[in-house]
Amino acid sequence: MSIDWGYTVPPDEAEGDIAHALAESNRPRHGDKTPREWIKSNLFNTWYNTIITLVVGVVTIYVGYRIGNFVFNTARWEPVRENLELFMVGLFPRAERTRVISQLLFTSGAIGLIVGWLRARAKAQAAQSGIEYQPTKLREVVSSYWAIALFVVATMLVGVRTVNPVLVAIGCVAAAVAGYLATTPLSNPLAKVVLLTPLAITGGVLSRTQDLNNQAAYTVGIACVAVLVIVHFARTLDVTLSAGLLAGVVGFQAMSGTGGIAWVFVLVALMPVTLYLAGVARERLPASAGWAGVVVVALALAAWATVEGFDVIAFVLVLLLVVAVYGMVRHDPGSAIRFGCVTAAGAVSVVATRVIDLDGVDWSD
Repeated sequence: MSIDWGYTVPPDEAEGDIAHALAESNRPRHGDKTPREWIKSNLFNTWYNTIITLVVGVVTIYVGYRIGNFVFNTARWEPVRENLELFMVGLFPRAERTRVISQLLFTSGAIGLIVGWLRARAKAQAAQSGIEYQPTKLREVVSSYWAIALFVVATMLVGVRTVNPVLVAIGCVAAAVAGYLATTPLSNPLAKVVLLTPLAITGGVLSRTQDLNNQAAYTVGIACVAVLVIVHFARTLDVTLSAGLLAGVVGFQAMSGTGGIAWVFVLVALMPVTLYLAGVARERLPASAGWAGVVVVALALAAWATVEGFDVIAFVLVLLLVVAVYGMVRHDPGSAIRFGCVTAAGAVSVVATRVIDLDGVDWSD
C-alpha cells in the first residue's frame, strides 16, 4: 500500500532527519484540488460555514459597491490631483525630488536582483541536495502582490494627470524586471537587449526630470548597464548578491547623502564578491601571493593613519596586518589573501564615495 506523503522525495526512501527535512522543505504549497473543490471543502463544507460564507459574501459585495460608488462617482478628487506631489513626498524639498526618483529606481532594481539571487540560490541548493526545483507559480506571485499593484494603478488613474509619475512607475517596474532577468540565462541572444534597460530608463525618465544633469544621468545609466552585464555573464551567486546590495546602498545614499560613513555601506555590499574573489585567488595563486595581501594592508594602514590619524579604522587595520603576517609565518596564506582583498575593497569604497561626494538633503527650503 503506497502512501501519498505529498513530497517529491518520500521520507521512507530517504535516510535520517536531514533527508526528511529536505523532503519537508520541498512539500507542495498547494494541493491538487480545483478551485470549485477547494471552495466546496473550505467554505460550504457544513451548514453553519455555508451561512457564514453567504452572509460575509453579501456584506463584502455591499461594501465593495459602496466603495466603488464613492471612488468613481461621489468623491471629489480635484484636491488630490492638485496636491499629489505633496501627498507623495510631504515636506521633502522640491529641489531635491530627483533623489526620490533615483531612490525608487535603484531600490526597484535592487529588489529585482535580490529576487533573482534568491531564485538562483534555491535552484543551486536543490541541485546540490538532489531535489527537483519547484519554481514559484505565477498564481502565487499574483496572490501575494495584487493589492500593491491595484493600489499603484488606482493612484495613477485617480490622481495623475501628467506623464511624469506614470513614467516613474513604468521605470521602477522596468528596473525590477531588468534586474531579475539579468540573473537568468536569457538563451535568446535578442533577449539580452534587456541589459540595456538602464539606458532606456535614463532617456525616458531621468532625462525628463528637472534639475538633473543629463551627463550625470547617462553616466549612472552606463554604470548600471555594466553591472547588469557583469551579473548576467558571471552567473555567480556572490556577484549577484553584491550587485543587489550595492543598488540598495546607492538608492539609500541618494536619499540621505553620503555623510562620512558611506564607504562602510559600500564595503558591506561588496563583501560577498570580495570574499568570492579571495577564495578564487587562494585556489589559483601560489602561497607567496599572501605577502601581496600583507603589503596591501600595510599600505592602507599607512595611508589611513597619515590622512585620518590613528583612529578605530587604523586600529582594525593593525589587527588585520598582525593576523596576516602571523598566518604567512605559519605558511597559511588564506588570512593574508582575504584581508588583502577586503582592504582593497575598502580602499575602493573610500575613494569612490569621496569622488562622488553626494551631499546630504538641503532642508533650507
